[in-house]
Amino acid sequence: MHFLPRSRCVCVLLCSALCSIAVVAQEIDPMLKASLLNSLRIEKRLTEAQRRSLSNATRNRFALAHQIIETNRGVLNLRTPPMLQQRNAQGSLSGVTNASTGMIPISSPAFDYTLSRGGGFSQNDTSTAWCGPNIVTGYNDSSAVLMTLNNASGGLSFSGIAHSGDGGKSFTDLGYLDPGAASYNFLVGNPSVACANAGRFYYASIFATAIPSASSLVFKQAIAINTSTDGGRTWSAPTAAVLKNSEHILERESLAVDPSNPQRLYISYTDLGFETAQAGYCAGQSQMLINLVRSVDGGQTWTKPVTIRKVCGNSSNAVNGSQVAVSPSGLVYVAYLFYDNVKGRELIQLRKSADHGVSFDKQVDVTAVIPAGSDSMLQGMFLSNEYPSLAVDRSKGATRETLYLAWTDGRNRSQIDVFSGTGVYNFADILLVKSTDHGSHWSTPSEVSPVPSSANVDRFMPGVAVDSAGKLAVCYSDRRNDRQNDAIDHYCSITQDGGASFQDLRLTSKSWNPAHSTDLVLNNSYMQDYDQVSPDWTGSKGGFFAGFQFQSYGNPSAYGVRF
Repeated sequence: MHFLPRSRCVCVLLCSALCSIAVVAQEIDPMLKASLLNSLRIEKRLTEAQRRSLSNATRNRFALAHQIIETNRGVLNLRTPPMLQQRNAQGSLSGVTNASTGMIPISSPAFDYTLSRGGGFSQNDTSTAWCGPNIVTGYNDSSAVLMTLNNASGGLSFSGIAHSGDGGKSFTDLGYLDPGAASYNFLVGNPSVACANAGRFYYASIFATAIPSASSLVFKQAIAINTSTDGGRTWSAPTAAVLKNSEHILERESLAVDPSNPQRLYISYTDLGFETAQAGYCAGQSQMLINLVRSVDGGQTWTKPVTIRKVCGNSSNAVNGSQVAVSPSGLVYVAYLFYDNVKGRELIQLRKSADHGVSFDKQVDVTAVIPAGSDSMLQGMFLSNEYPSLAVDRSKGATRETLYLAWTDGRNRSQIDVFSGTGVYNFADILLVKSTDHGSHWSTPSEVSPVPSSANVDRFMPGVAVDSAGKLAVCYSDRRNDRQNDAIDHYCSITQDGGASFQDLRLTSKSWNPAHSTDLVLNNSYMQDYDQVSPDWTGSKGGFFAGFQFQSYGNPSAYGVRF
C-alpha cells in the first residue's frame, strides 16, 4: 500500500511496522525532528533510579524518538490527507456488541492492519468518564502516531479517543485526540478523562510543545487539556494546564472534577526537573515532585503548582503514580507511590486539602508495598507497577466520604525463580484499604476476592470506583483461568459491604495471551499501565463502565463493559 505519489517514493523497507511504509527522498520536517531530538536529550539525563520509576507513557515517548530518528526517519515525511480521511470514515466500525459477555469494542481494530502488516498496533491504558448518556474513553494508541504522521499538517498524537452517546451500548472511534496545528506538538499519551456534566468533558495527557522564535524553537514540557462541550463528539486543540521548560519531564497526570463545584478542576502530576541552579532545588541536585494545579473556571486558567511531595534526585529515591480524587464535600486527596530506595522499601502516601487545593495537611503513610513479579516485570516480560488507585464514596448513605485505595502487591505468594535478579518471583495480588476518617487512618490491607495460597497466578493493575448507591467495584487483569499464569482476563470484584465480601464478574469473553512486543512503535516491555473503571459522575444511574485492553490475534485493542 502506498500513501504517497509514486514519483516521490524511492524504496520500501520491510524491516518493521514503521519501515514497511514508503520512504521519501526529502528532509525530515525540521520542527518535528527537533522535538524528537529534544526527547532523546532529556532521556540521557536520567539516573537509573529515575528511569525505573517512570511510567510507560514516557518510556514510549523515548522509544518512538529512537525508532523514528535513528531507524526509520522516512515515516516523518508521510504528510498526506487520504489516510486521515479513511480513518475518520471507518470510526463507526467499533459499535458491535459481544453477545456472550456484553463486551463493547471501543477502539476500531480495522485501523491497525490498514497501516502496516509488520505488527499489531496497540490501544491500551483506558481512562473513562461517564456523564448521563455520554461516555468517553481515552487510551494510548500507537496507530494514532502513524495517523497523525499521515496528516498534511499538525503535530503527533499518541492519544486515542472514542465516544458513546447511548450509555456505552456502542462506541465511535474518533481517530485521535487533536495535537494542535504546530508540527512540533506531541501528545505523548497517558490519558486521564473526566466530565462535569453530560455536555462537558476533559481529556488530560502529557504534552511536548515549543515556542517558536525567529531562529529556533524554545521547547516546553506540559500537561495538556483538550475539552469537549458536546458530550465528547468533538474536541478542542490542547491547551497547557502546566508549562515548564525543556529541563523537565512531566508525566503521570491525574484529572478530577470537584462534585461540590464542577467549575473546580484538579490535576496532580510528576515533575522531574534538572534545573540544578534554580532556587529551592536540592543543593544543586535534580528533584522529583508530585505537584498539583487547579482551575476555578472550568479549565480556562490554572494556578501555579503546589508541591505535594519532593524528593532529591541524587538520593536515588523517587515518587510517581499520583492520583487525585475529590470528595462530595470538596476535600481534595492526592495519593502517590514513594520509592524509598535508601531504606529499600515502597510506600503509598496520601495528603489531604480542606481548602480546595491551596494547602495540604501532613502526609500520611497509607501502607507499605511489596513489588510484584521479578525485577519490576511480570511473567511475559512486561513492566508492572504498584501505583495507587483511589476513589471516594459520594453516595447518600452511611458510607458517604469513605475512601478506598487499591494497588498491585506481591507480599502474599512467592516461589523460587532461578532467572530472577532477586531469586524469587512474587505473584501479584490486588490489595485494598479504606479510611472512614478522611484519610487520617487506614484499615489493614486485605486481598480483593482472595485466591487460595496455592494458586500461583497474577492479578494486577486495579482500578477502583464507587457508584451512586455506595457499591464498590475493583477491576483488574487476572490470570486465574490459566494454571501456567500466562493468559489474561479482565475481572471486576463488586462489594456492597465495604470490602467484607465480593462477587466476581468476568468481563472478557475469553482469555488472551500478551503479545505486546509485536508493536514496534512502543518500548518492548510495555503491555499496559492501568485500566480504569467509572461510575456515572452525575449520579443519575447506578453501576459502572469498565474499559480494558483485550488482545485478539496479537492485536491489543480497547474494549469495555457496562455492568
